[in-house]
Amino acid sequence: PAIVLSFALAGACCVVYALCFAELAAMVPISGSAYTYTRVAFGRFPGFLIGWALIVEYLFAAAAVAVGWSGYVGSLFKSVGLPIPSVIGLAPFEFGENHGLRATGDVINLPAVLLVVAATIVVGVGAKTSSL
Repeated sequence: PAIVLSFALAGACCVVYALCFAELAAMVPISGSAYTYTRVAFGRFPGFLIGWALIVEYLFAAAAVAVGWSGYVGSLFKSVGLPIPSVIGLAPFEFGENHGLRATGDVINLPAVLLVVAATIVVGVGAKTSSL
């Protein structure tokens, strides 16, 4: 019964959190994200910090996902007989034994760059379409 009770307690906490967030969102006249809510609740400087923290978070998350997908794209092309050269298919730097960066001799991870560009275009078009 402890697992069921812990899930019930977590669900109740999520309901209370959702109600608090809905009330806050109803008080703000524009739609937004954590940046908007922080700026309204605490002011410009904390909102500025949260905004840049979100940008950095998205940057690292998108880079990690792009590198992973790049590996899948490289495997796909290799399986159909069109291997991507490592000069344009692998990262130019990697972590060495002492957790320091070392050069690999490769130039750019082109599949990752193209995936990020494609995702940026999709998000841009979606944002433009939803704002109409």
